[in-house]
Amino acid sequence: MRILLLNPSWTHARHKQGQVYHQRFPPLILANIAAVLRADGHSVTLVDANLRPTPPQRVAEQARDQDLVLITSSTITRWICPDIDTEIFDRTCRAILDLGIPTVILGAHGSARPEWMLRRTLASACIVGEPEWTARALVEAWPERAVPGVAWLDDDGGFHGAAHRPPCALEDLPPPAFDLLEAGAYHYEILGPRLAMFEMTRGCPHSCSFCGHSMQGQQLRSKVPERMERELILAGKAMGMSSAYFIDLEFTLQRARVLELCERLEHLPTPLRWCCQTRADAVDPDLLRRMNRAGCRLVHFGVESGSQRVLDSIDKGIQLAQVERGVALTHEAGMDTACFFMLGFPGETAAELDATVRFAMRLDPTYASFHLAVPFPGTPLHQAFDSAPLEPFPGHFHQDHRLVDLQRRRRLATARFYLRPSSLGRHLRRTTLGTASSQLGVFLWYLR
Repeated sequence: MRILLLNPSWTHARHKQGQVYHQRFPPLILANIAAVLRADGHSVTLVDANLRPTPPQRVAEQARDQDLVLITSSTITRWICPDIDTEIFDRTCRAILDLGIPTVILGAHGSARPEWMLRRTLASACIVGEPEWTARALVEAWPERAVPGVAWLDDDGGFHGAAHRPPCALEDLPPPAFDLLEAGAYHYEILGPRLAMFEMTRGCPHSCSFCGHSMQGQQLRSKVPERMERELILAGKAMGMSSAYFIDLEFTLQRARVLELCERLEHLPTPLRWCCQTRADAVDPDLLRRMNRAGCRLVHFGVESGSQRVLDSIDKGIQLAQVERGVALTHEAGMDTACFFMLGFPGETAAELDATVRFAMRLDPTYASFHLAVPFPGTPLHQAFDSAPLEPFPGHFHQDHRLVDLQRRRRLATARFYLRPSSLGRHLRRTTLGTASSQLGVFLWYLR
């Protein structure tokens, strides 16, 4: 069967909830699916239309002469923080279906709201939850859709739901099809060019109320470091990789595996700059020094709030003092930090919103990013939201906050953080002409 795997051109979108910045990160989940389907003998094409702004109709033209299209509404990087406005995705799906090509949707939106997404996109089927093995079973059974992990609408419009498949063992997946990704096309503005993406673990055992588990679940699964080393070598050959992002939700939770991976990274033929994300209470001085020695240059931390009351209310399970210690230790080990904050949790007061901005400046990470708290369906946080029937993906807690006020606070927080003399001086000293240009572009984007 001829199968197209498609990441839409989100860069072509204008979002009702405000601008959303879409980095050009490799669509790793599609490379995973491609590897699974190619192993079964299918002819697979992967198109990442997000690399360049492209109207939905032109994106849809890629589907001509294909037997089936699988299109994702959220790659792994956006499984936890998906777009709220799906219009560009919906239009792309309908444009493909207008060509008469059967279309299957996958991603966080269909996993959380399969019936709504099916009716909106008119897609032939919806993969619910982790897609790799469900995609294989669906393609194998096609055009039959009564497959575990698949939801669909029958000819009379009746909805047939699907329970999630059990979480997959990552070791059972073949290596991602890195050769189907455009070499040299991916980059991370604060890490470097020729970016590749990897996951050593999937899932997270913590229970933060804002975090959606509809795609990954809470069961932590992992690959052994030897397997990761093979993937790194494959990606280097296929993509000319010079930088890497380990997209694991909590990279350092399995400390021994990280240490072994660092040992292997140190002996790669070509030195690699890489970054990861983890909790600030899951790092220690020895681990951080080993990571830095192995090429780690940036660690992401989800801080969320500068109010301890708010952190407790969202079940973050961390103290502000632990956050301060983790960020400080990372700087002492010689690495940059990027901290993420959310504004507009239910019941959050103006004083608590201000406390978050002040805490960000006290932490003084290398980079700070401020976002709106989103009650995504399927999260405990969503249960606190009085969702109207016509608002399947609410963008903020409108019972407690006005969107215009939160957007203004987000812009002001960004400006206050980066326009401090200490921050400006640091970035002017450290950036090259190329990185300064791209980072300035991101900064201006968030001030819109």
